[in-house]
Amino acid sequence: MRIIGQVPGESEARKFSDYLSMQGIESLVEPERDGRWVVWVHQEDEIPRAQGFLQQFLAAPKARVFDDASKEVQRRLQEQKKVEKQSAKKTFTADDLFHRNLILGMASTTLVLVGVSVAIWLLSQVPSIKPTLQRALHISKYLIGNTPMDRLRDGLVEIRHGEIWRLITPIFLHFHILHIFFNMLWLKDLGTLIEIRLGRNYLLALVAGTGVISNLGQYYLAGPAFGGMSGVVYGLLGYIWMRGKFDPGSGFYLHPTTVVMMLIWLCFGFTGAMAIANGAHTIGLASGMAWGIISAQTRR
Repeated sequence: MRIIGQVPGESEARKFSDYLSMQGIESLVEPERDGRWVVWVHQEDEIPRAQGFLQQFLAAPKARVFDDASKEVQRRLQEQKKVEKQSAKKTFTADDLFHRNLILGMASTTLVLVGVSVAIWLLSQVPSIKPTLQRALHISKYLIGNTPMDRLRDGLVEIRHGEIWRLITPIFLHFHILHIFFNMLWLKDLGTLIEIRLGRNYLLALVAGTGVISNLGQYYLAGPAFGGMSGVVYGLLGYIWMRGKFDPGSGFYLHPTTVVMMLIWLCFGFTGAMAIANGAHTIGLASGMAWGIISAQTRR
């Protein structure tokens, strides 16, 4: 970038910069202490042309060709602002949570999912109910074999006999207060975002799809003793992450810090410091990411 000359004042500098823009020359104007404005040109190979235009401008700054160029640039800027304003209306932001018909900051279906999870957790705190409830909602009541191949060959006895609900019901089981608190916190935000943007049916499809896939993955990897919404939460996270990345016009966006924090927690689970369903987390995330990429490509 190099200075090609000076013009008397700001209005002249803006007008000349607009003219250069119409000629396909990228420029920058800046004030000097003496009141004049310097003109910078970005591309070295455009400097001779720009200097020629500058001589013409200084000779006749009020020529119609320069006024017309400035008007055309302003017209294009106004059109661009209109487009950006319309795009902004399609983009979901956190402020939307406070301007919609939400209950406790949640869309209706998300609220139902949170409500069911909390109700089941509260029931599980009753000693006489807890064993029966867990047996009814676990993916299986039986520990089959010691390896994934054993479970693949002989497992899921109840589901094979028609208890299909067990494929999804483990997502509603939570084992301590921090477990359900953090899962519901994430479900509230991620679920509401998807429900507002795509509707309740799409959210339910995502929850069911990522829930079943993550439940099956965790079962075959480690057996039936697991539960929680975290596989679904990671699925929703992966979906929003990839959909926003590959389809920016969708209005989905996750701050990089959020993604990094969730990935760190995912990796922490593999340290063995806590009893975490790592298979459900990883498979849920992978399935959500794949869903998001496919949706983005299809939409585009």
